[in-house]
Amino acid sequence: MELHGYKVWLGILLPLLFVSDILYGGMALLGIKTLITPGIILRGMVVATAIFMIVKWRRILGTSLLGWIVLIVVSVLPAFVIGSFYGKSAFFNIISLSKALYLPFVTGLFVVIIRRYRVVADEVLRFIEYSAYVLGLSLLLSQMVGFEKQTYGDYAFGSTGVFYAQNDITLAFGLAMLASGYRLVMGHYSLIRAILLGMSAYACVQIGTRASLAVVAGVAMTAAACLIWSKTSAGRQRGRILLRNWMTPALLVIALLGILGYALSIHMGHGYQHKKLEQIVKGGFPRQELVLAGMRHIEERGKWLNVFGEGADSFQRGVSKHFGSGEGRRVVEVDWVDSFGNYGVMFTILIHGFVLVPLVVSGYRFLARREPLSGLLASASLLYIGHSAVAGHALMSPIPSTLMAAYLALYFTSMKSRRDVES
Repeated sequence: MELHGYKVWLGILLPLLFVSDILYGGMALLGIKTLITPGIILRGMVVATAIFMIVKWRRILGTSLLGWIVLIVVSVLPAFVIGSFYGKSAFFNIISLSKALYLPFVTGLFVVIIRRYRVVADEVLRFIEYSAYVLGLSLLLSQMVGFEKQTYGDYAFGSTGVFYAQNDITLAFGLAMLASGYRLVMGHYSLIRAILLGMSAYACVQIGTRASLAVVAGVAMTAAACLIWSKTSAGRQRGRILLRNWMTPALLVIALLGILGYALSIHMGHGYQHKKLEQIVKGGFPRQELVLAGMRHIEERGKWLNVFGEGADSFQRGVSKHFGSGEGRRVVEVDWVDSFGNYGVMFTILIHGFVLVPLVVSGYRFLARREPLSGLLASASLLYIGHSAVAGHALMSPIPSTLMAAYLALYFTSMKSRRDVES
């Protein structure tokens, strides 16, 4: 069990954890409502496990990651206390806080698993890749049997199948397919897996969101860039070039671009989505009204709350009033606004830095040292933080954050390995 225990961990945390989203989507389609969703239960167990493992195995985390986690946790404590006075629901504040801390905690859990079991990077990527196939098969099969939710309604193209949250699932698709495309072009050639990736890309664009177009394009560009710019590829150019080393990746990229072109043509044929695409081309911001509502509430509240935050329940109720949604809650759906409104300036800086530092470092190492894995990590970080800044549903969403945590764990473990070699 000790030898293969990591496979159980990775299998549960990556592809199998999406079962909770399938269950929730199925319950929503059937009209079944519960106080606590399957996602809250299962991912709550993941957070509890992560905290336990981080405390128990803190010595193998590394000082850098442990420092990030401690600082991020400390930065949200004032907002948690303030929220107990300003908010109306302590339970909602606790759930929201667990979502805010989910990314650093689960990153720590993955690092413990990688170091404890001496897991190589390719094994982690393999299980991230499996997530793409689970998502793709689940979405397509549910659409085939007619068990699906329309993304926008009858007035536009798109269906999320059995899944409920289209933005979260779209980003999860992108992060998972990045690993799949990378492994295919970097030596793990397989016709079956190439077909499965194409199926997942097709399933992704069936969601009908603009982000689905972007993530498929990003997967194709990342696969091509990692292949062309890597040291391994440079060595192949000077030596014997095997036809499959270039034909398979070329056909894969062409297929992904073909799927992208197909989806784009459908978007252009529907007035609602055509208008949305034109809005982006003209520089429009899809979350503008929500951002303005959030900023109006921030301007009205006490300035000291900008430093410490006021908790998720209080902030979202304030946004709802300015957005004209009544007395309920409203998320801005732009993570830098939500994190600032909920937990203040320090948490916002730290949680964004937690992703931006690996993005910058990995991007530099890819460009300067031509390390393909660094290119993949930079691409995943860019997709994640870019989606966070424009469409939200990243830093505050456990669905894609589990996959991002696995990527970040590879960054933290690889950085320590490099320091050990250099010393």
